Amino acid sequence: HAMQEYIISRPKLLALSDNMKEIEIESAEKVQANGRYDLVVTYTDADMQMIAELKKGEIDKKAYNQLNNYLNAEQSKSEDEKFEYGLLLL
Repeated sequence: HAMQEYIISRPKLLALSDNMKEIEIESAEKVQANGRYDLVVTYTDADMQMIAELKKGEIDKKAYNQLNNYLNAEQSKSEDEKFEYGLLLL
């Protein structure tokens, strides 16, 4: 949990590029069941928002399958409904 708290207290760690450095964590909710944090992050200099999960430990098969399902569902959407997904490992 210390690493999760460290990241939340230092949002600049979530910078995605030199053009995306102005970062605000709009909300951070701890999910008690598995110890993850759900974040809503705003990149004010890029006019973009991101939903992030901070999970402790390694990405296991269940987490991998969840990411894979998101990506597969995204491929079937029309262009105006699509979101971008990514994985940021720290």
